Amino acid sequence: MKNYLYIGKKSFIVFDTNMNILTKKNNEGIIDFENIQNPVESVNSLSSFLREIHKLHPFKEIVIFDIAFNSQVIDVPGLPISHSKRNEVLLWKLDNILPYKVDSYSLKYRIVERDRVLFYALPVTLYNTLNRALASINLKCWDILPESYFLFENFLKEENKTLFFLDRNYYFTAMFIKDKEIVYIKSRKKVKKIPVKQEVNIVESVILKKLKTDIGKKLYCSRQFIEGFEKKLKGFDFED
Repeated sequence: MKNYLYIGKKSFIVFDTNMNILTKKNNEGIIDFENIQNPVESVNSLSSFLREIHKLHPFKEIVIFDIAFNSQVIDVPGLPISHSKRNEVLLWKLDNILPYKVDSYSLKYRIVERDRVLFYALPVTLYNTLNRALASINLKCWDILPESYFLFENFLKEENKTLFFLDRNYYFTAMFIKDKEIVYIKSRKKVKKIPVKQEVNIVESVILKKLKTDIGKKLYCSRQFIEGFEKKLKGFDFED
């Protein structure tokens, strides 16, 4: 059975493929996600912490909470077929979308529809620091994934025309899956005065207007009930 390390704003959690929580540790200033320039004050402390967790429950992949990333599905008309030219076009486009220069991020992308691209951008300072910490204790991590993409790959990939709403304490992620691809994604911090149901209604209206498609199924992962949605991933509703 495969284990994963989930890194959240407040917690480090190791869980298995059945979504059982194997261990949970507090993120007591080890990683400061708000500090883009220097998210980890001490690589040695992070290395020791990861070594301790790995001894208890070895893991091969890291899952990080969504709003540590910038993620979006963007339109790129006339997307080149050539891999090098495609990268050049995407880097130029993302340089105008991301809050910092494009070379400040570790980027991953996939084409989800013709001339539409899903991208995830993790601050390169955090990406490099995590890899240095892992290398210092002779650990090789196969991948660093956003929470939403991990959920899609493992539990939602066969869905079609499905809206999935992940509700956390202080942020949410909404994904619309069509023909086994994420064709819309929105992750952001919650606004205190806006209830979850209102956020859901806004997302639904955007999908209907932008994608011009109906919503066939509605799934959610949350500790609170969302009217009109079916609960999914009961084992993954640990809070951060």
